[in-house]
Amino acid sequence: AFVKAADVPSMGTYDLGVLAMICESLADPKWRPLLTRAVQRLVDMQGEDGSWGYGVETPADEPSTEKIEETPKTKSKRIRITGGHPIGETAPATGLKRRMDWSKGESAGDRSVSQYAILGLFSGHRAGVTVDPETWKRARKFFLEAQNEDGGWGYKGEEFKESYGSMT
Repeated sequence: AFVKAADVPSMGTYDLGVLAMICESLADPKWRPLLTRAVQRLVDMQGEDGSWGYGVETPADEPSTEKIEETPKTKSKRIRITGGHPIGETAPATGLKRRMDWSKGESAGDRSVSQYAILGLFSGHRAGVTVDPETWKRARKFFLEAQNEDGGWGYKGEEFKESYGSMT
């Protein structure tokens, strides 16, 4: 129900990350357009510093008129394969680029929500949705600069810098 009702333009970072992970795990090509829209919105929402906030309206958001088709139900007991890519072939690359100026993202985000954005981008990557390297470079820089000596991360900034379990 969550996936079918997904309204990508109104979703925040946590929701988009989870949606991308679900779409990837379903391994059905009918969810590819929804996964691509979720990943594109994550790319557009990244702040200039490489972090993500909880969500920001992006001028590029447009309501989708695309209908998600139901997989036909069959009474056959035969094995049926859906999703994935034929053996020996690679997934088609989409190559998503940021559609707005970097200053319009939500900078000074926290590491908790940013990790969900990264998980969503990684799910897109595993499903063949490629993202402009600049997005990955900024995210990497953000996390490397925030990493503590013990290898973990705190929630946000200097006031919540101490590492804790859900962030490591």
